[in-house]
Formats: sequence, C-alpha cells, structure tokens
Amino acid sequence: DALASLLGAECDESDMNQHATRWELIRHKLRHTYATTTCQVVVAFVILLNFVQEIVLKQLNPVSEDVDKIAEVLEAVFTIFFTFELIFNATANWFKPFRRDPWNWFDVVVIAVSLASLLEFSGDRLPGLTILRLLRGMRIVRLFTRLKSLRKIIDALYQAVPAMLNAFALVVIVLAIYSIMAVEFFGILGMHP
Repeated sequence: DALASLLGAECDESDMNQHATRWELIRHKLRHTYATTTCQVVVAFVILLNFVQEIVLKQLNPVSEDVDKIAEVLEAVFTIFFTFELIFNATANWFKPFRRDPWNWFDVVVIAVSLASLLEFSGDRLPGLTILRLLRGMRIVRLFTRLKSLRKIIDALYQAVPAMLNAFALVVIVLAIYSIMAVEFFGILGMHP
C-alpha cells in the first residue's frame, strides 16, 4: 500500500484496518514529525526572524514606501508560514490534545489577528485593527511553546505568582502602616508653612 510505505509503516492493509484508520496513521506520523527537535527549532528560528523584522521596522519608523512594501510582503510570508504551522499542529494533535493546551489558543488568537491584518493590507479597513496589530509582536512569546527550557521557566514563573502576590500584599500592608504613622507623627508639619 502506498500509504503504508509513505508513512514508513511496515504492515499490510488488514493490519492497518485492525489497529488504526488511515487518518490516525497520518496524524501519528504528523505528530511525530511536529514533535521533532528539528521542526521545533525551524519554527523557533522563523519566530525569531519575524521578531527581528518587527524590531527593524520599528527602528526605521517612519518608513519609506519601498520599505513599507517589503514589510507587507514579509508580514504576508510570515503569516502564511505560521498559519500552515498552526494547521499542521492542529492536524497532528487533533482534537482534545490541541484544544487542552492554552498555548495553542494563544497561537490561534495571534494568527487570527495576523490574518485580519493581511485583510487590512489588501485594502479592507477593519475598525480597531490597529490596536489588535500589536498582538503580532507577541509572536515571540510562541517561543515558549517551542523550546522546553523556556517553557519550564515560564511555568515556574506562573507557579511563583501566588507567592509573589502574597509578598506584594505584605509590602503594601507595611507601607500603609508606615504611611499612617508618618501622617500621625508629621501631619502637623504639613499644615503650617
């Protein structure tokens, strides 16, 4: 079977029907390919390229018409790449694994804003899109989903937030006590010039 040889499976048609459907075999192969270090590094590299492009454009502000045209083309290329990457991820991890990961939802929002931004480049003006276009700069955050070491750092920071909030509350209480004491002790000085 051509599909079995394409997927690298060494089984015949009856084995494929017994153990998995063709769709499941394709998804398994896509999931394996998507999870490889090479694939994740390539995606991370493209994310970094996009981030550098955004930085350069902000430094060249105001841009000339030529730079603006190049920026539109690059933005379209990056958006198309990230859209295909999202489709690849969604297909490989369909449905529950993809839906349960909050980083995938973040990717969906960023890609949706980027696609809406492409509509604006084509001439259709969408209200409020200039504010949402700022989310395109958040693509760099997608690196946290690609590189496990960065993801561990973000997860650790996320777990540290409750303790940091407790420490912040303690500092606010101490500052409030000292503020009340300062007003009580030195409030009279402020009334007489």
